[in-house]
Amino acid sequence: MDVSLLSPATLLGGCVLGIYIGVILYGFMVAQATMYFSTFSQDPICLKMTVAFLCLLETIFTVCTIHWLYHLTIIGFGDIAFEMKVPWSPLVSMTTEILMAFLVQSLNLGRLWALSKHNVYLATPIAVLIICRFGTTMTNIVLMIQLRDIAKFEQVTLIQATVTAGAYITVVSDLLTMGGLIYFLRRGRTGFNTRTDGAVRWIIQYIVNTGGLTMVVSIAFAVTFTILRDSLTFWGLWSIMGRLYANSFLGTLNCRQILRRRTGYAVHSTDHMPSKTETILFASMSEYQSGRSISLVRNNR
Repeated sequence: MDVSLLSPATLLGGCVLGIYIGVILYGFMVAQATMYFSTFSQDPICLKMTVAFLCLLETIFTVCTIHWLYHLTIIGFGDIAFEMKVPWSPLVSMTTEILMAFLVQSLNLGRLWALSKHNVYLATPIAVLIICRFGTTMTNIVLMIQLRDIAKFEQVTLIQATVTAGAYITVVSDLLTMGGLIYFLRRGRTGFNTRTDGAVRWIIQYIVNTGGLTMVVSIAFAVTFTILRDSLTFWGLWSIMGRLYANSFLGTLNCRQILRRRTGYAVHSTDHMPSKTETILFASMSEYQSGRSISLVRNNR
């Protein structure tokens, strides 16, 4: 890459726009986290700690992306060669993003594990893909620490391969998880309770919408990294990907309130085993993480 031929608009336009969108998504995440802690105060402490840890990672990620933006547009303004240098902030943001993605993907796999009644043949390939994605990203971070110059990326075959492979591994693992959740949710519909079946359909739509958006951004990231060699647009898309994972996870937790209004059910922890339909409905909404059985009782309010 000949940095002398690049213009700031070509190099930074997509990246800056992506960072702006990412900051907006961070605001949505803060709103969702506030809603969660105020609405579901009775949730297990382990689930609350998971949400708090996710918020901490998101905050660190946002601070680092803002520093990266300041580095590009203020400190290195007009100096293309300087803007191509990699400071500490992108390295930290990549680390926090992969931790967020690994956490949310693992929790989604846990839902699928519960819904599929511990189907090893389905869960194992997805688990391997999640671990591979974590490994490829950590490899990228190590290579970036060694290079510290984006202009040299195209000279290193390994970093080209690991970045592209990591993005498509994300797409495949998310697609398998989403497909598995949809399959077992559809199979769990009874056909007798219209409100419960309607809630299941609503969950399926939510999974398709959030999972599909994440996969589209992952594909766009891989394509822009491969094709747009004279642009940092892929960095902007990277800053969006982690926020989508966090927002989808928190949205899944918060939409339990909507499901309760739709079905007229309240969720309580009890000592007896729930029915098949109840397990299928609320296991997908992360209730299984309490480590206790869940039952549904008619909401009399």
